[in-house]
Amino acid sequence: MDAITTAVFLFSVIFLPLAFRKFIKFEQVITKPANAFFIAGLFTFLGFITAIVLFPSMPSIVSIGLCSLFSVPFLVKFIEKERSAKRTDKKQAHSLKYFLHSHQNLVIFYAALFFGMALEYTLLFGFLPPDMSSAVFDNQLGLIGPGGLPPTQSELPGILSNNIQLMAICFALSIFFGAGSMLILSYNASLIGVVYGSGIRALAWSSGFQVFSNPMAYLPHTILEIVAYLLAAIGGGVLSKGLGSRQVVFESFMYLAFALTVVFFAGLVEVTIPAMFI
Repeated sequence: MDAITTAVFLFSVIFLPLAFRKFIKFEQVITKPANAFFIAGLFTFLGFITAIVLFPSMPSIVSIGLCSLFSVPFLVKFIEKERSAKRTDKKQAHSLKYFLHSHQNLVIFYAALFFGMALEYTLLFGFLPPDMSSAVFDNQLGLIGPGGLPPTQSELPGILSNNIQLMAICFALSIFFGAGSMLILSYNASLIGVVYGSGIRALAWSSGFQVFSNPMAYLPHTILEIVAYLLAAIGGGVLSKGLGSRQVVFESFMYLAFALTVVFFAGLVEVTIPAMFI
């Protein structure tokens, strides 16, 4: 197994980056931000393989850090490109249409990165041998635990407090370092990968457990929470583009306000929907 792992590692860190540079150009991501979905999948895989080979004692956290690290240059360049883009005239600056479209590419880019990572983590957890996936994702499994019970309404304040803290961290990190929120987004992508990859693993290997008896019951609030974190990260990224502009500050805090609203709604959904199906 060590020889096979080493061969996969060498193939991954040598051939895949060369193929990436040959066939995927940064300009393609600029013109089509949705291409970040494929970039995120590749970086997740590279980070995963590198962590297993070089840091076998703690791959679950290192792989997340490496995936975030690989993504940072692309995100920084993308934010810089958005920062240099020509802005519209002041008469349209406060219109709803302008707000929805002014940072459309940044929204698509963040979302594509996140869902690319989440899909890759889901496939990795689902199709790797159970012993290996359990070892690699031990941190996530320890946080979630098997057969988790749905939260009750009495747990709502704690859920909201935790989610608001994560949202605030995403926002703050994105202000001071445009790609700083990638670490939190990557970790949440890995949690989603464990939750929904467990069903694939149960089918593919006829072993292991499903984290939840009905994972789809947790999908609504999961999507809402991710949307909130993405909005907060985008808000911070927007603010980092121009702290001296009132319009930029206004747009940034609009994203933050939307994120806060979604977090509250997600908390209500989390203590309501899962209990109806489990």
